Amino acid sequence: MLQITANVEDATIFVDNKYYDTAPRTIELSPGTHEVKVRKLGYREEVRTVTITTGRTTTLQINMHAT
Repeated sequence: MLQITANVEDATIFVDNKYYDTAPRTIELSPGTHEVKVRKLGYREEVRTVTITTGRTTTLQINMHAT
């Protein structure tokens, strides 16, 4: 499970290039390594790699910066 929050409302979330709505969001993912991209117009895209472990929730706080 991946729980994503961002310092900007309605930032768009992509995991492994698949659209997952906007932050904040909790996403059920398969165990393993995943690439997370968070985007919002007027802000730099933020890219993170997360490792999901069975039975644990991984929390990711994204701090976006204006362009």
